[in-house]
Amino acid sequence: MSKRTMAVCAALGTVLAATLFTPVTTGAAAGSPSPTVGSAPRPATAGPAVVDAAAVLPFSAGSLSAALASAALTPAQAVAQANSNAAANGINTHISVTDARTGAVLAQTGNAGTQVASESVVKLMTAAYYLVIVGGYQNQSQSVLDQLSFMIRYSDDQTENDYFTSAAVPTIAARYGMGSTINATDRVGHWGAVRITARDMTTFLYRAFHDPQVGPWLQPVMAQVAPVGSDGFNQAFGMNSLSGAHGSKQGWGNDQFWTSASNVINSVGYTDRFLVAILQNSYSFPDPARGTSTLAARAIQASRVAIAAPPPPPPPPVVPRNGDFVSAPGVPGIYRLAGGAPIYVSSWAPFGRVQAVKKLTAAQWNALRKVPANGTFITATGTRAVYRIAGGAPLYVSNWAQFGGVKPTVVVDGAAVFRAGRAGVWSHLLATPVDGTFLTASGNHQVFRVVAGTPTYVTTWRNWGGVRPTTLVDGAVFTHAGQPGFWSHLRNTLPDNTFIVGVGSGEIYRMAGGAPIFVSSWAAYGRVQPFQYVDAGAITKAGTGGQFQHLLRVPANGTFIKAGSGGATYRIAGGAPLYVRPLTALATNPVVITVDRVAVANAGKILKWSHLRRFPVDNTILRGVPGNRVYRVTNGYALRFTSGAGAVAINQSTIDLHGSGGYFASLR
Repeated sequence: MSKRTMAVCAALGTVLAATLFTPVTTGAAAGSPSPTVGSAPRPATAGPAVVDAAAVLPFSAGSLSAALASAALTPAQAVAQANSNAAANGINTHISVTDARTGAVLAQTGNAGTQVASESVVKLMTAAYYLVIVGGYQNQSQSVLDQLSFMIRYSDDQTENDYFTSAAVPTIAARYGMGSTINATDRVGHWGAVRITARDMTTFLYRAFHDPQVGPWLQPVMAQVAPVGSDGFNQAFGMNSLSGAHGSKQGWGNDQFWTSASNVINSVGYTDRFLVAILQNSYSFPDPARGTSTLAARAIQASRVAIAAPPPPPPPPVVPRNGDFVSAPGVPGIYRLAGGAPIYVSSWAPFGRVQAVKKLTAAQWNALRKVPANGTFITATGTRAVYRIAGGAPLYVSNWAQFGGVKPTVVVDGAAVFRAGRAGVWSHLLATPVDGTFLTASGNHQVFRVVAGTPTYVTTWRNWGGVRPTTLVDGAVFTHAGQPGFWSHLRNTLPDNTFIVGVGSGEIYRMAGGAPIFVSSWAAYGRVQPFQYVDAGAITKAGTGGQFQHLLRVPANGTFIKAGSGGATYRIAGGAPLYVRPLTALATNPVVITVDRVAVANAGKILKWSHLRRFPVDNTILRGVPGNRVYRVTNGYALRFTSGAGAVAINQSTIDLHGSGGYFASLR
């Protein structure tokens, strides 16, 4: 269920909120266990209204603070009281409280290490990820920072959908030592079901706030969390209900699929003295959980603990930054960081002399990106060529004017660029961008999506569910795609045998000689085959030039195709399939692409069938084997000709039997 749907469900009635909340003022032993999931009662009716969380408390904020102050609760007593109160209201609560200055654990429930669905709390990790992969918030673009800030302050789901990556959670968990925090186990991208614990979240807050790449940006943003989320849900509960110095991140939803009590209300944050995680799951939604969360947060804020003198600050950690030369235990060689990823250094010679090397821990190495972040500029030693990283691959920059002037770059070993895509130490640069990478061409701002290393044009964002993040690259890389040297990191046309499905049409094609040949049914290939998505508009306009040049209208001359498994073999000439037999007379060990026999039978028809012609296009030159007699095609007839330049070799018998129908129907 989406947060928007749950917000609507939450508007069913204010009265139920008050009737469900049962305050408990008696204390319990510190660390007493939370009630089991099975013990939480299921509510009799639908979820309560969206109201101020304080409205479900049995007394005002002022009277609560006075009562707590007079009782002089310790953090452990406050947590125990909150745990008992939640249990009496059918809520499973998981709480961790640590000292904001030292990170020392002050109080926890017995289940603080039990996994709970993160809901929108995961947005803290997503934001941190996009700061550390570029070497800190100082290196991130203002546009990205603004979007991440909005996502946290308003708990915006669309921004999380756009930015979430399965690499974010394990990267941040490894960086901060969050041993029980993992991605969702049901499906990739289910960010609401990322599994967190209260203990891990207070660890995250302490270590992220002390991380110079994250803390100076993240902590102030958390202090600005709005009372109402972008979906209209009232998030002024728990840590976001406090007065005085505080910050928070809220989460709500029903993504805890692994327990029957799947509804979740989470609140994590800080005060001037404490770092707090209050994670709750139950059968009801959203109240009384918002009320029990608020009671817990205010009780913890009002609690008192003897604060010892702060210990001396630890020595500053080795913080890897872009441009640093680094090594790590058990990792062969020296690397230079670019875009948050290690690029192999094969020799010190390109850098003039031996450079200082920072020694990373295994955890720091594991937290590095596999490949540089999109948009990173690098300069290759030797050639001094500049590239921009997109989808892990280096795409050539022919002129800085395409990007508004000279930009900062990281100088990397030219051998790493030359060997991009190879295994081992060279694997941190890819030969071509990873499938699904969106690219925007400088100048005309046309958008392409990479499929099998090939840029395929995007005619409309509607086919892709809305605007997606793209990387601006030099527009010349599309014109020169497939050429050697600097331009070799994009293919010009899709490789043979690739299956593609048109986004917007659902039609299936198989690539042959650079052109898409229609597949009438997967039955032609025995079963569904692995395929890639391509914009249907790009398929329709294949071969028309410009942005559509990366799909040919018809297969290239000389391409061999077979009409179904065990069917006849043809050679393409002028876009038409000409029967060949024997094949050995024309080529040694040729590559033959099996296409749907129905596509061959319908050659020359319009729309999806138009990628094979009925007859070779006029002026196609043929060479008969044996004998090497030359012909030129005019209006479907093969007529003797003198010049054999650019001729396609076919069996002489195919020409001799022209017009006899059957296999020979592609010549009149």
